[in-house]
Amino acid sequence: MNARAARQWATMLATVAALVAVAAVGVDPSVGQPVPPNAYYGVAESSETLAPAGTTIVAVANGAVQDSITVGSDGRYGSDEPDGEKLRVDSGIDSEVTFHIDGPDGPQAEETDPNPTSEVEELDLTFPVGSFDREPLKQAQTPTATQTRTPTAMQTRTPTATQTRTPTATQTPTATQTPTPAATQTPTPTATQTQTDTATQSGTTQSESGTATQTASVTEATPQEDAGTDTATTQRADLTVTEATLNRTTVPVGGTVLVNATLRNSGNATATGTVTLAVGENDTATQNYSVPPGETRQSQFSYRPTAPGSFSVSVDGVSAGTVTVEGNGGLIPWGLLRTGLLFVVLPVAFIYGVLKAIALYYGF
Repeated sequence: MNARAARQWATMLATVAALVAVAAVGVDPSVGQPVPPNAYYGVAESSETLAPAGTTIVAVANGAVQDSITVGSDGRYGSDEPDGEKLRVDSGIDSEVTFHIDGPDGPQAEETDPNPTSEVEELDLTFPVGSFDREPLKQAQTPTATQTRTPTAMQTRTPTATQTRTPTATQTPTATQTPTPAATQTPTPTATQTQTDTATQSGTTQSESGTATQTASVTEATPQEDAGTDTATTQRADLTVTEATLNRTTVPVGGTVLVNATLRNSGNATATGTVTLAVGENDTATQNYSVPPGETRQSQFSYRPTAPGSFSVSVDGVSAGTVTVEGNGGLIPWGLLRTGLLFVVLPVAFIYGVLKAIALYYGF
């Protein structure tokens, strides 16, 4: 075999190796492309009834809520349409996905997804009996009424009569009567009434044989009664957003950003209302809350940007940070080109170089 034939054989082998490498690497068109999330839709129910419209279903992985969706009519969540809303989970989460009502601590469905793999799945969820019968927390009321009634009755009657008969030869008719009625009534703010009547009568009467002096003093106090005091504690809720965070700070257009907020009620009554998610200068979503007195709850928003840029994110004025939304990079798929260069061109060139060196070594 001459050198020309050897070179032809080496070239042919290198070409075959290149084709094999291209077939092995280029079969998967998704290489270098962003991995789409796993998406779910279907029917939510228990053994007794379908989930009522408005029920919130959340997908939980690694102990955190990944996405949430609201049940529509006929117990269905999500849509089977290609562009319809679905419950989405990042395919790279590397954790079992469980499904709950309202939050990660709510009732859990029997069905799980142990390995999300970038698929759109119709997954019907079955929850325990009674999961849809839970009532919202009622406003706690702790009325405190203290009534103190202290009746006081004091009656003092002190009759005093002194009679002195002194014979004298002098006749002095003297009749003096001095009634001194005194009535004092003092009402106080605690409904205490005190009334004291004092009557004093003094007189000297002339008799044939002497002078008689009689003094009578009567003091009578009416019962003193306290009408009572009622005291009631005022009920008041005091809710604040203590913290707001982002699960990621960089996301492509159409990706999902989860915004978590911590709500605390420092009052003595249940706090109910709504919290608002603001992105940039715009309010983008609201969410209802009900927090018992002295407790803390978590609220989560799911935000999907539609335009590139950097945007500040806050919940009720509490900053969660800034999210950077990246564009699609233009018309040239640089990511795909870099992947092709790395996994196709370089291996082919390497194999060709090795075969060429072997051919030259053996003198082909």
